[in-house]
Amino acid sequence: MRLIEIVRAKKQGVSLSSWHVGKIPHANFPLGKKRALPAGDDWSWKLIEFDALNRHFRVLLRLNEDKEYYSAILGMDDPRGLVIICHHELHTSHRDWHCHLVRGSVLSIYPGVLRDMDMMRVWPSNSGPSLVEFNVDRKSAVGLAVTRFNLEVRDRAQWTLL
Repeated sequence: MRLIEIVRAKKQGVSLSSWHVGKIPHANFPLGKKRALPAGDDWSWKLIEFDALNRHFRVLLRLNEDKEYYSAILGMDDPRGLVIICHHELHTSHRDWHCHLVRGSVLSIYPGVLRDMDMMRVWPSNSGPSLVEFNVDRKSAVGLAVTRFNLEVRDRAQWTLL
């Protein structure tokens, strides 16, 4: 199974949490040891979940408007632990829009880590100062993830308000 197959697959049971601030509980995004992912009070997060290809997936949205940092992290539940497949990001401190993604089979990724350094590659590979204006907020963050991961949503306008 490859990332492109997941993105193109028909999604079912798409659900969305409300926005939260601070630490991300292990139950929501179970990485590594059973502890919360650290995030300060200046970070907002939201979880999108869906099923596809007989698997359960989670997209963790993380947003810090003051630091101009947005990420949508795609993970797949696996008996070995949560497998992180893709980070779609904009952080204007040093790069434009980019993805850290697995090229090849997602079933070969090391589970329970935020970024498998052996399997993930950044695309595009350019670096340097960002030339993009940061215009992501809570209202637009969900729409960006819905588009990036090809989620079928009946009323996109309703989702941007959540």
